[in-house]
Amino acid sequence: MPGALVSRREVGLHGATTPINRLAGNAAMNRSERLIHSAFDASRSGAFKWHIADGLVELSYGLLALLGLSDRDFDGRFDTIAAHMHPLDRERLMHFGTTPAPERTHFETELRFVGASDSVRWFAVQGELALDELDKPISATGIMQELAPEVVTERRMRTQQALLFRLLSEERIDTLPLDTALGRLTQSASQAMSAARASVWQLDASRGELICRDLYLARERRHESGLAIRAAEYPSYFEALAKSRAITVTHAPSDPRTRELDAGYLRPLGISSMLDSTIRRGGNTVGVVCIEHVGPMRHWSPDEQHFVASLADLATLLFETGERRELAARLERSAREDRLTGLPNRLRFREVLESGIRNQTPFLVMLIDLVEFRDVNHILGHALGDMVLVALAGRLDQLLPPGTTLCRYGGDKYSAMVPGIEAADAALALARSTLDAMREPLDVGGVRLTVNCRIGMSLFPAHGLDAEVLLREADLALTATRGVRGCRLYEPQRDRHSPRRLALMHDLMRAINGDAFSVLFQPRVELASGRVIGAEALARWQHPEFGAVAPLEFVALAELGDMIRDLTLEVLRRTAQAWHDLRAQGASVPLSINLSPYMLHDPKWADAIIDTLAAQGLPAQQLELEITENAFIHEPDEALQAMDRLCETGVRFSLDAFGIGYSSFEHLSRMPIHALKIDKLFVQGLERDPKCRAIVRSALLLGEELGLEVVAEGVESESTRRLLIDMGCKLAQGFLLGFPGAPRALVRH
Repeated sequence: MPGALVSRREVGLHGATTPINRLAGNAAMNRSERLIHSAFDASRSGAFKWHIADGLVELSYGLLALLGLSDRDFDGRFDTIAAHMHPLDRERLMHFGTTPAPERTHFETELRFVGASDSVRWFAVQGELALDELDKPISATGIMQELAPEVVTERRMRTQQALLFRLLSEERIDTLPLDTALGRLTQSASQAMSAARASVWQLDASRGELICRDLYLARERRHESGLAIRAAEYPSYFEALAKSRAITVTHAPSDPRTRELDAGYLRPLGISSMLDSTIRRGGNTVGVVCIEHVGPMRHWSPDEQHFVASLADLATLLFETGERRELAARLERSAREDRLTGLPNRLRFREVLESGIRNQTPFLVMLIDLVEFRDVNHILGHALGDMVLVALAGRLDQLLPPGTTLCRYGGDKYSAMVPGIEAADAALALARSTLDAMREPLDVGGVRLTVNCRIGMSLFPAHGLDAEVLLREADLALTATRGVRGCRLYEPQRDRHSPRRLALMHDLMRAINGDAFSVLFQPRVELASGRVIGAEALARWQHPEFGAVAPLEFVALAELGDMIRDLTLEVLRRTAQAWHDLRAQGASVPLSINLSPYMLHDPKWADAIIDTLAAQGLPAQQLELEITENAFIHEPDEALQAMDRLCETGVRFSLDAFGIGYSSFEHLSRMPIHALKIDKLFVQGLERDPKCRAIVRSALLLGEELGLEVVAEGVESESTRRLLIDMGCKLAQGFLLGFPGAPRALVRH
């Protein structure tokens, strides 16, 4: 937050001060400051400012803690932070200040930080560059947010699968000379596993030796070969290789299978952990793929163990040309199989759909999403979370009809192709029964828990004749579900590419310029007195063929078809006329209209508003423009400048649907707004959800601290109205307080 970076007291930035290690901002934070800190803490993020030329960096206290640093450890120098980065990311940033400035000063990237046990944590980074007169970067200010472990795991697994596919299908590693192929394998394994050492060894049974065919050293970026270890010196290790498919060792110096390697091999090289997978032929060990970790102990995840097992299979393919065809088929199956559950994966699922389409057999596509499964991983750990995924896969396999192809689509999502279903009611009946059965408690690892699901569906041939189309439509239906146990079948009217949407797009401009649109006004009311103090203009479209078109739909069409400016100015003209009518009746109140984020992309949008106000004779002080947080995702500085210009004329701004969009305290601190409108999602959840009450209370507190009016949207019951009054909310709108209607209804109200 650039505004907050100027005052370290507000965000708790540490470092790059004079002296460097002096803590800034010892004064007690007020409630607004605590709210900002809570937001950062809850999202596992923090702010920074990097002074590129000076090599100094400022960090918020929360980010300092996220990086595992203390005030005593951190001296304010960039080199101190860089020492904790992954070497490749550190090298990339070291050249940051010497490269030419990008075309845009906004930047987004990802960085890896290496922990005490060499564990890698990923952070998403975004911010703004400050440039000198030569357009050279002099500082970078922004926010870092830690990525969730399950996201990192999913990426790692996809990277592993992509690596296997690349080695076999693109590089055709099996056609290369053996030494070259093994070098490609070890280097790829080291990079994918973030391991210091990766090697392939071949067993010489006649001499009782393991001979290193290729060893890749990541830190030195070079290959070695020729090292040999003898069974006579390390009998326990050789025995373990002969008996086991894999050796997974967290602390190699103490593990019975590997501790005899400590003095002569592990300790001199600093190796603490090993992950070995044997290369086998005819049930016998003929070699081993070895991943060695240098540094503190490392725990090997199940996906890493499976990946190294696949590398061992690949090494077998390279060693045994006679078995190449059979093993290639096994690897091909592995590329189409989820290693955790044993189910077909996303790639295989597409092939199943394409086969069904070729056979012209009606079928149902289901996407089954586990709701809030991240909480299971966070609370119970990823090992138990994996067990839950396997158990749920088994349950689904039993629940779905015979002949169903069940797949793991990725992460916490399954997919299914159910042949023979072509009617909507049959699809919905199956989905509902599946949801009910999936909700039954599950006993896993001594823990009893319930997991909720959501299901989105599409039908072949009713909804499409292409696998990608059917998957997209099922995903649209999944997105449209509501609640923790929702199910929905694809509905063409919700699809922007359906014939209905195309017809609406064609008719929209004619409707804007004609009389098909109407503008209704919903009152904004003082909760205590019931007095109307303003009203929001709401556009409505009655189509001659399709009837009433939802505002969300036609606004999206206007944005898509570059007609949002015409629609907005037409609503403004109707609003101005309504204000004059109200004034003639002695009941004029300020009126507001909604401003699409797409309007902010028009460099002349402010001029268009000002010219329309002048042409219609509407005083600027009587107009309020409602914007959403998403308006500031792209080019926020230009939007803020235009807003400032309109404010100078007397136009006021309010932040609509507060809490559900692209939240940035930086933008909130800079926006020239006079009101926050709390989204109805939180208002209507006040009576049943403590989280909603906390969010509404926080929004009211934030508004009070920033000197803003706060309006509660969606008030539909008397009990909600009383709750809001008790919480200190003064203004609201909703069906309880007044339905949208003609301007004259405001006079009667």
